[in-house]
Amino acid sequence: MTTIIDLSQPISWEKTVPHPAFPKPMLLPFIQHGDPRYKFSSQSEILILCNHASTHIDALRHFDPTPGAPDIGQMDLEIFTGEAICVDIRSIPGNHYMSVGEFEKLIKSSPVKLSPGDIVLFCSDHYEKTKSRPENYVHNFAGMAPDLIRWMKQKGVKLFGMETISCDCPDVTDEYPSHIACREAKLPHVENMCNLSKVVNQRFQFHAFPLMLEGGSASPVRAVAVL
Repeated sequence: MTTIIDLSQPISWEKTVPHPAFPKPMLLPFIQHGDPRYKFSSQSEILILCNHASTHIDALRHFDPTPGAPDIGQMDLEIFTGEAICVDIRSIPGNHYMSVGEFEKLIKSSPVKLSPGDIVLFCSDHYEKTKSRPENYVHNFAGMAPDLIRWMKQKGVKLFGMETISCDCPDVTDEYPSHIACREAKLPHVENMCNLSKVVNQRFQFHAFPLMLEGGSASPVRAVAVL
């Protein structure tokens, strides 16, 4: 029996907690049922959404100013689907960049092992911990050290994801060293995930396809695990 687990945060003015640099999404009524201008009763809305809001994938163009760095619509769809593992990082403190040694220790004690071509997701439960106090969501979470980004690339990881607004710790530094490492390694990532505690220490199929946004530096995704 197949089980599909939604790993995506909601998109709404009330529930979406964006990075401080980006606006909240808005869903505005456009046509409502009973509108006398139309014979057929229907409903539609206008969505105003930063492409870095809620659960999304950063394209290489987001952190790479090099001419020709691919936008989200140019990236190979194979990157966004495949075998995945979810590693428990709930023991890693906030405002701390997790090192290669710390990650290797977690992997060693995990029932799942890393293989070339894997997608790696990091379970911190940060979204669940801060859901009742969303102002805390953008603070005090663990990041991935630049050496860990490079290490994952060397091990054949093709995509990684987390339950936080960034793989960096903006309360520690505003220089985004891990995003710079992603630029060097050409390793994209998924931000603002949730429900990873439901797949932690498991191997599963992961799918998170971006929209075909020409020129886009990111795209919202409906990220799911298929068990």
